Amino acid sequence: MITSHSVPMENILPPLVSLFIPPALREEAEKVAAQSPSVHPAWAKIGVRGRHFIIRTSSIEDLEELADWAQSWLVEPEVPLDKAKRQAFQNVLERASRHVHLQAIGKGHMLATGWKAHKQH
Repeated sequence: MITSHSVPMENILPPLVSLFIPPALREEAEKVAAQSPSVHPAWAKIGVRGRHFIIRTSSIEDLEELADWAQSWLVEPEVPLDKAKRQAFQNVLERASRHVHLQAIGKGHMLATGWKAHKQH
């Protein structure tokens, strides 16, 4: 018997989440988003809201891609990171981890292993 408090897992839809990329990372994000062919479908979903890039997605793979991007910059930056950029990459990683469980793969990559519990609206 299914009550209003229990929902079969196959009936739960992934949440639609918004993940903001700070303005300090605009150049790095634009560089990846402009690559052709795209390195990952997530980069084609990036939009602009004010000074921030934003991705609205219900794909766990998209959040994994952004977390992996941020982690790889933190571990092996293409150029030395100043304090603001380092904090901005840490913010992207933290924002992704609000929605999905992230596991470090090696030193510089992240794997999303599942959605975190969220409120159904």
